[in-house]
Amino acid sequence: MGGGLADTVTIMHLADVHLGAGQSVAAEDADAERLRSAVERAFARAIDDALTEAVQLVVIPGDLFDGAWADYRVALRAAEQMARLHEAGIPCAIVRGNHDAESQISGRTPWPDNVKVFDHRKPETWELENIGVAVHGQSFARRDVTENLAIGYPEPVPGLINIGLLHTALDGREGHSNYAPCRVDELVARGYDYWALGHVHSFECVHEAPWIVYPGNLQGRHARELGPKGYVLARFCGGDCTIEHRCSDVLRWAECVVEIGRLPDLDAVFDAAIDAVAAEMEQADGRDLAVRLRLRGSGPAAAEAHRDLDALREGLEIALAPLRTQSGVWLEKIKLERSSVEEPAVRMEEAAQVLEDFMQDSAPELLPELLQELEPMLRKLPARLARQAFDLDSEAWQADFYQELETLLSEAARPARGEGAA
Repeated sequence: MGGGLADTVTIMHLADVHLGAGQSVAAEDADAERLRSAVERAFARAIDDALTEAVQLVVIPGDLFDGAWADYRVALRAAEQMARLHEAGIPCAIVRGNHDAESQISGRTPWPDNVKVFDHRKPETWELENIGVAVHGQSFARRDVTENLAIGYPEPVPGLINIGLLHTALDGREGHSNYAPCRVDELVARGYDYWALGHVHSFECVHEAPWIVYPGNLQGRHARELGPKGYVLARFCGGDCTIEHRCSDVLRWAECVVEIGRLPDLDAVFDAAIDAVAAEMEQADGRDLAVRLRLRGSGPAAAEAHRDLDALREGLEIALAPLRTQSGVWLEKIKLERSSVEEPAVRMEEAAQVLEDFMQDSAPELLPELLQELEPMLRKLPARLARQAFDLDSEAWQADFYQELETLLSEAARPARGEGAA
């Protein structure tokens, strides 16, 4: 880091915005539009914060866009947000990731002069001497970049704060394709002051001194991207750097697990669900909330719920109506989870539903890899599921999926209690 920098330099690090991606909650009319616009509204909120905090630089290491635009207005609205930074004299450095790689973007965004999009053919350096910063980066030329880009990054510029922008899975991150792989020690050895990473959708400080950071995505896009989402503010003063994660999401995704095994009836289930959702609303701090309810256990209430799923859904919607006067609350999905002593056919049906739910929430390019790894277990499922075409529209990959599915399939493969092995 350049010595003698008396003033604080504040950099906003955001990634994986996925402009152009919609939300996967079914809703009607105005509610549907509110949900679909969550990603763009979260991006606008981050730009609002950049102006309020008077940051000196915004960096975006990949996946600003979700892919080729179905609607060119997505690009125009992104340019409008950058124009707001331009008016405030704030530069913005961008590298393209796997979703918005050179080969994925057919159009060209009319960026204002404050925006620098790094070349995809080789690493380059953008020196901003007026704020004492040098930014190094390289965009993805195509979606599936499997070579180590970091080893070709330039040497640090003496006397300046050196920032590296990289869209990468490092040496592997569960749930994410292993794009632009590299090792942490390689990044440390490069001699930069801060590595702004993208690709992983959860906030993670990989290393300190130098900081190597994933900010996570700005806005959760479906029920597998739970909890707070946002960006990182990195503040450089003298030879020190501190970071702070800030929330920018306008819609919070939550999963509420309600134990119903000991509950006597549906009214008790509704009361328990209200309490669980109210607790999540408090955590969401006034944001819209999309909830996946997992009702778990066997007993009188569970039996009643299974007999009439429509009545269960309708009752839950009515029970949650008072909470909607406080903020937007949507039931994304209700999942009934029986105990392991249920009949094998029922357990098999539940396992199949887990697989289908996962596929609906996951990225199309991950499906072949998923099927190959799960092939031994998939033989126990109805063949139609392995052949069925699903509408896959996101990149999420949850580590607990394998454990959840394997547990259900293992239970399904066991003889029912009291039965002998065939």
